[in-house]
Amino acid sequence: MLYLVRAIAEQTSYEGNLVTAANRIDAALSAVSGSNAAGVVWVCIRERPFQMAEIIEGRTFVHLGGIFRIQAR
Repeated sequence: MLYLVRAIAEQTSYEGNLVTAANRIDAALSAVSGSNAAGVVWVCIRERPFQMAEIIEGRTFVHLGGIFRIQAR
């Protein structure tokens, strides 16, 4: 399965707290495995980085994170 996991902030650059949030996403999900009552995650690997900016009603939002491949049962 592929998942897009990202942090979103209302700002005009890919800096500051947005980078901190994206780095935490990477640290939490990269090469992770484990199990819980819902099932087993064999591996979770970031396939590629993700970034995008969008303007909604004159407000700029930037997205930063990654596309993660998760193998689970």
